[in-house]
Amino acid sequence: MIKTCSHELAHYIQFVKWGENSCESDLVLNNGNYDRELAKEHEEFMQEIYQLIRNSGDYSKLEKRWKNI
Repeated sequence: MIKTCSHELAHYIQFVKWGENSCESDLVLNNGNYDRELAKEHEEFMQEIYQLIRNSGDYSKLEKRWKNI
């Protein structure tokens, strides 16, 4: 669940920053929205967000709670 949240937050950050966003899913879906630079930035944002959550002192509490969802 944290990876999904990180992925979606990365989209939001890109949209606020650029007014558009892109990730590897756009390439796979062949939807015409793929942008290599945005996809690279999206991956970087996603990894940074994931690490922030993962390294937080409350991560174990979140993990236990989210396992029940």
